[in-house]
Amino acid sequence: MHDCYGDVDRVPALLERVELEDNAEAWEELGYRLVLEHDLVFPAGFAALPRLVRLAARSARARGLAGAVLRRAAGHHGCDDLLADCADTIAEFRKLLDRHLQSRPVDYLATFLDSLAAKEEYHWSAVLGDFAELLSGRAGHWGAESAATRDRIRIMEHIHRTARREIRAAALDKEHT
Repeated sequence: MHDCYGDVDRVPALLERVELEDNAEAWEELGYRLVLEHDLVFPAGFAALPRLVRLAARSARARGLAGAVLRRAAGHHGCDDLLADCADTIAEFRKLLDRHLQSRPVDYLATFLDSLAAKEEYHWSAVLGDFAELLSGRAGHWGAESAATRDRIRIMEHIHRTARREIRAAALDKEHT
């Protein structure tokens, strides 16, 4: 299976390397080869999924990369047959993520987004992930606007709270008349 660079032999070698030791450089390269620009997954990503899920029980990096592959599963990757072949692996991953979420992990949001994708809620996973980045100001594509965006969101929240109070007050007035 080819990765994002068209290679077919590099991903298996990297997987062997991370199975033997937690090597940051190997994990980083593996991530770049399986998911292009954090947006598009390649056949090698689905082929690597069973090995990543096996490692995920003891490796946060494996858990994160398996989740990244799944979160892109709704995209136009041409690998629907490979994804379907991973059904048992995805079910196992879903259980692992549920157990991890019960521990109230530091990486709760990322794990929750991965869990949504493992439950085939790809679009919710993507939308909530983008929204969380926007709120935290980490969305690079928002750049300098992120602070202004946060201010706009605070204003919208205030307007929403005020409108809810006014609707409740109007409902109470109607009940008394």
